[in-house]
Formats: sequence, structure tokens, C-alpha cells
Amino acid sequence: MNPKHIIKALPLLASVLGRKYGVQVRIGGDTAFTNGNIIQLPSLPLDGDETLIGLIRGYLDHEAAHIRATDFDTLNTANVTPLEKHIWNMLEDHRVENVLSGIYPGCRENFQWLIKHLFLPKTEKSKQKAAAPDPALLILDWLLITVRSWDVGELGAERDCLRASAEIHYPGLTHELEPVLRLGPKQCASTQDTFGFACEIANIIRKYAQVMEEQQKQEHSHTGQGTSNALPEVESDPSFGQTGAPTAPRQALQSLQKLVSTDANSDIFPSGVGEQLQQMLSNLGKNGGERVQIAVATPQTTQPLSPDELNDSRQATTALRTRLQALMQSIRSVRNHSAYTGALNIRRLHSLATGNAKVFLRKGEKAGVNTAVHILLDASGSMNGKPIALAVKACFAVASALQAIPGVSVGVTAFPGNPVPDSPEQQGHWQTVAPVLLHGQKLHTRFTMKTGGSTPMDAALWWVLQQLHSMTEPRKIVVLISDGEPDDLKLTQTAIRAVKDAGMEVYGIGIHTISIQTLLPGKGSRVINDIAELAPSMFTILHDALIHKQGENV
Repeated sequence: MNPKHIIKALPLLASVLGRKYGVQVRIGGDTAFTNGNIIQLPSLPLDGDETLIGLIRGYLDHEAAHIRATDFDTLNTANVTPLEKHIWNMLEDHRVENVLSGIYPGCRENFQWLIKHLFLPKTEKSKQKAAAPDPALLILDWLLITVRSWDVGELGAERDCLRASAEIHYPGLTHELEPVLRLGPKQCASTQDTFGFACEIANIIRKYAQVMEEQQKQEHSHTGQGTSNALPEVESDPSFGQTGAPTAPRQALQSLQKLVSTDANSDIFPSGVGEQLQQMLSNLGKNGGERVQIAVATPQTTQPLSPDELNDSRQATTALRTRLQALMQSIRSVRNHSAYTGALNIRRLHSLATGNAKVFLRKGEKAGVNTAVHILLDASGSMNGKPIALAVKACFAVASALQAIPGVSVGVTAFPGNPVPDSPEQQGHWQTVAPVLLHGQKLHTRFTMKTGGSTPMDAALWWVLQQLHSMTEPRKIVVLISDGEPDDLKLTQTAIRAVKDAGMEVYGIGIHTISIQTLLPGKGSRVINDIAELAPSMFTILHDALIHKQGENV
């Protein structure tokens, strides 16, 4: 599949994952993160390649695994050192990924690709470049690759190379750790178990550092330099820090002591899988180009329609409802048809000779339309004044008329909404929508709203795509009410194509301008300048949408 098509499908993937794991998956802004309730992806480039797809899948599965299987209460209350927490993270990453893979086997392939991509050196040059400059970090690198080699056998050579390098600086340490480490897959059955196992491994490293210090003290004492704790200065060595190149004993000890210190700064530890993915995806979020961004739902202050507005809307509603209901009644009424029971049809008796027992006549009705319609209302600054006054009346009238039709579920959303309240540092990077009427909610009159801000039509359409995708109605329609001038025409056209590719229909009502016809040409849109024009315009659109086209876009 074309990577661009996969990127366009990510909003649907995010919606599916959100429902599956009970979390919100956002796509927008320029950073990746998770807080236990939200998985955040940055705004993604549409020209991404297969590598980007793999990173996205891996990150979503990885963080979803933590949300599903990590006990965050245990994590938040655990009294552990930075070293113990770092080792725990290695082990917990492996544990939760295997938990999720056991439930959803397709995740395992995503994880294996991800681990190979992150930890298999691409070339000998890149291998040397990635060598740990601090000898003690070789121990952590070896631990990580050892844990990951449990599921990805190709990492065996890298694991053995790191072990040999670590043994040069810390003879015997990996041999002490290996027998204990092999028990990890069986002993780490929970977050609490993993903490205990991580502490056991950290204790082995801590005791090794103590023994190493005592041995060096004894060696210095035997050379006649007294019993001072100070170790001799290290001679300058140009090969220091290279993988496999020995360091002076004092430097190696100091490196290990820094690692095991209870007050060690966590910044000295290498990034875990989740952190690496966050950084990679965040870097992509800062690049330019055509991107996918999904709006975030925030509240919108609305007021009831005025008596005059209600009167105008209800007149339009009555006209539209009458025409639609008459149309629906005519389409539901069907001719008599052959059946196994009913009134005997003498003209069909001959079919008995062929084994066809449908020789009776029955009357019936076709099933209702069973359609979800979502009205997307432009409340941007360009709609201020008469346009928004007409738009909210049109929006209420259409919603009222459609709710009166059996089998039609109606939702209404305005855009933009208010800034994202939980991300003040990201407010400038977020686009928002404001739900006005939820699907299944009883119709109300609180449609009057203030206008303001830009016109993030593309982000709003991506959001509506997510909402409609989760609905059970087989037919799904988006009605866009706008002056038709989005922030980015190209991105909006891309979003419209994605909605249609998902099997949904998109129609438009232009307010005072013909710009909507650029987005939805031909029979896909109509322009109105007065509320009286709404009924015939909307009827023309819905006549095809609800009756004749049966899911096909005009």
C-alpha cells in the first residue's frame, strides 16, 4: 500500500485504538507523549515512508501496552533509585509488549520490526559511532540488548559484542548478571514483580562496584601509596571510551560509581524505547510539508436562538421536513411481492411445478435509511455577522428536519473551539472543534455562538471522520456549512478525499459565497443567501444522498 494512503488511514487507526484501550489518541501539535490517558502523535507528514509507518505503529502499540498492562500506581509510589527505575523500564517494556502481543498477535510483528530498527546497527560505521563513551553505560547497553534478544534473535551478535566490551572494563560482571537475567521472562509477571527483579539486578551491579573499590584500595596500599581512598591519576589515553578499548581502572570505577549512586541524575541514563520513539516522532512533527492533524474537542459557549431566529428556522424546518417525509414515505411503500404466505396468487401457481413455493402475495415496507448525518458548522472569524446568523439558523433547521426522519442520527459540531485547556504550551499548535449536538442527544436550541479564529477545516474533517467511523449506521454523511474558505485549501481537499475514501459522503451548504463549490463542485454543494433558500437547496442534496445514491458520493 502507498505510505500516503496509510498515513491518511491513521485517524481511523487512532479511533480504533482509542475505543479498544479506552484512551484518547491525538494527532496534532509537534510532540509525541503519553500520560496514561492520552497517546499523543505529532502532526504527521503525508509524504512519510514505510519507516515512518513502522515507527508510528510501534509507538502506538508500545504506549498502548503500557496503558493496558503497567500499574501506574505502583510506578508512582515505588521507592527506587534512578538505576533501579532505568532497569525496571527495560524489563517492563519487554513485559507489557509481550502481554499485548499475547492478546493481539499482530502487534508482535510491529514490535519485532521496531526493535530491529532501533537496535540493530545498520553498518559497521554506525556501530562504532553508537559506541558508549562512558564504560559503565556499556553495562546498560548490554542489559537492554540482552532483554530484547529474548524475542529478536538477530540481536545475539550485538549482545555478545557488548558483553565482550563490558568485560574488558568490568571483568566477571556480565557473568554474574547472566544467570539472574535469564529468569526475567518467568519472574516478571507484573509491574511489582518487575520492580523487584530490577532491584535485584541493580544490587549485583552495586556490590560489584563495592568489591571493585576495595580491590583497588588494596592494590594501592600494596604499592606503598598508603591507605588513602584517592586513586592515582589516569594517564591520557586517546583510545579511552571506544568500545573494546580498556580504560584505566580508576576511570572505570568512577563511571560505575556514578551509575549506582542513589542521587545520580537520571539524565545520565540512555533513553528507553518509548523516549526514543517520542524524540523521533517529535522531530518529524517539526518538519514542514503537507500534514495530517486532527482537531481536539473543546467546549464552545452557546446561547439559545432568539424567538425571531427560531421562527425563521422552524419555517425552513417545516418545509424541509414535509418534503423529506413525503419522499421517505413514497420510497418505503413497495409493491406486492411473492412470498411463502399471504394471499394466494393464482398467476404464480405454475411455479409450484419448478419447486418454487412463493405463490402468495404480501405487502411490505423497505427499511429506513439508517444513516448518521454530521453537520460541521464553520464558526471562524470570516463568518462573523450575517453569515453566522444565517448559518446557525440553517444548521438548526437541518438538524431538526433530519431528526424527524426515522433511522437518521444527527450530530452538530462547530469549529474552531476554545484552546486546549490541558496543553497551554501547545495551544498555538492545536486546532479545535466544539460539539454542539451529540448523536443521540435530544435537539435543543443552543445554537447561537460567537465567531473567531481561523478556519481549520481539514483538522475538523479528520475529527468528524473519527467520530462517524465508530458509529453503527451503515451510511454516513457529512454536511459542511461554511463560507468555503479554509486555512489551507490543499489540506482540506486531502481531508475530503480521505472521508470519501472511508466510504462516507460529503456535501456542502455555502453561506453567501460560492467558495464552497471549489471544495465540493457540481451537485455536491449549494449556496444560500437567505434562510428561505435552505429547504429547496438541502432537499436537492438530501434527495440523492438519502434516497437514490445509497452511499455513492455525488
